[in-house]
This record gives sequence, C-alpha cells and structure tokens, in this order.
Amino acid sequence: MIRLDPARCVVLVPVGGAIEPGCDDALKALETRGYPVRRVRGYSAIDAARCQMATDALGDGFDELMWIDSDVVFDPNDVEKLRSHGRPMTCGLYPKKGQRQFSNSFLPGTPHVRFGVHGSLIDILYCGFGFTHVRREVYDTSAIAASANHLFRTFHRRWQVTATASRGT
Repeated sequence: MIRLDPARCVVLVPVGGAIEPGCDDALKALETRGYPVRRVRGYSAIDAARCQMATDALGDGFDELMWIDSDVVFDPNDVEKLRSHGRPMTCGLYPKKGQRQFSNSFLPGTPHVRFGVHGSLIDILYCGFGFTHVRREVYDTSAIAASANHLFRTFHRRWQVTATASRGT
C-alpha cells in the first residue's frame, strides 16, 4: 500500500448528537497517525454542515476530505485503504442504520456484489457520505452550491463514484 501523508487529508465528522464510542476510538487512532480530525457540532441541517465544513477544509488547503458520520464504527486502516486507491471519490459500503439496505445505490444491472477477500472496487450510482473519501479535484471542477444534493447531481455528470467491497474496505 502506498503511504500517503495523513496531514493532507482532513477527517470531517459532522456531529448531530453523540459520537459512538467505537467511532471516537477510531478517530483518536487516526489523530495519533497524524490525521487532522474535525468534529463539528451545532448544525441542525446536515447539508449546510457538510457544505460549510468542505468550504473551510478546502480553504485551509487540504487536498483530501474524508467524511465519517459520528455513528459509523470503522477500522482506521480503512481510511488509508480508501486513500490508496487514488480515485477522485471512493466510499466504503455500509448499511443504513436500522434498515436492511446499503447507504448507496448500485448501478442498474449490477448482478451481485462480492464482499470480503473476494471483494473489489465497483462503480455505483451514488453513495451516502458516512464513510467517503473525496479529493480536491472533485470540488475544484464541480459547481459547489449550498445544497449537498446539487453537489451530488453535478458530481455524477463529471465523475465516476467507486465503492469498495473488499475486506477491510
């Protein structure tokens, strides 16, 4: 795996309530590896929070933004694995809370998805931002508006979204 500078990738965590203990433990582990982690509270509208957080992070000069929801428990190595793929945008697949479905939508005609050691990168239609890595180039070439939904629509006209279903993301 390619070793990427953790200081170039800010971890953004919008917090609506509490941070799950497993998530916070993993965030602390990322901080010890040199990742700047921003836990941001105080927004009632998640789209406004994400827009402001992205604007601030890009304005501070970060090249990569790693979005992690405060209720997603993850392995810190998964952040480095997503970054190492070198894609403009990559997400880890995870289930929606309390539902038997994923937080993403697969492309029409996707016959199956393999997970674990036989998993791989797959193209998807869209993803939630609960565990998503985005490089600056996506923001620089997309029309950023106040709505995250607008960003998603604009993104899909220009970029391919890739998810990983491999073991350990």
